[in-house]
Amino acid sequence: EAAASCTVGTTGGGTCGTGFVDVPAEGGIKKIGMPLPEAVWRTNHAVHPRVMPTQEPLFNDTTFRYSLLRQLFETHAATKTRIGEVEGVRIAASLGIKGPDFFSCDPRQFSDGSNIMSILYAPRGNGTDDSYALVAWEDGTGTGWSPAACNAYVRIDLASFWR
Repeated sequence: EAAASCTVGTTGGGTCGTGFVDVPAEGGIKKIGMPLPEAVWRTNHAVHPRVMPTQEPLFNDTTFRYSLLRQLFETHAATKTRIGEVEGVRIAASLGIKGPDFFSCDPRQFSDGSNIMSILYAPRGNGTDDSYALVAWEDGTGTGWSPAACNAYVRIDLASFWR
C-alpha cells in the first residue's frame, strides 16, 4: 500500500482519473499510498502495478474514501476508542455507502451505484477457531435498490472453514 501509485490521466486502467487531485505528480506518476500501522486496508481498487492497468480510472470519491478511512482510524486512535464489532461495521459501511453523503442511507442519493457486498473480517486472539466475518449484501433493483452497506450485516463463524 505504501508504494501504491497511479498514472496521471483520466482514461484507461491504472490512471488517477479524477481522484487524487491534490497529490503532486512526479514523472507522470502520483504516489497515493497512505499506510497506517496495524491497519488492514479497505479497497475496491487494485494497487499492485501489474493489476492496476486492468482497472477503471480512479474517481474523486475514491480519494475521499481513502482519506475518510485514514481519518476514522486516526480519530479512534486519538480518542483511544477500541474498534470493536459495532465500530468496525460503522467504518466499513461508511466507506461503502453510495451517493454524496457517505454517512447516510437515504435512498434518494442512490442514483448511480453498485455495491455487491460489504465485508468486515474479525480475526480473534485465539487463532482461527473464533474468527468471524460480518457480511452485508445489496438488495432490490431500480429505485428500490440499496447498497450492501445500508443493509443488515450477518455474522458468519469462520471456524469450520479453517478445519
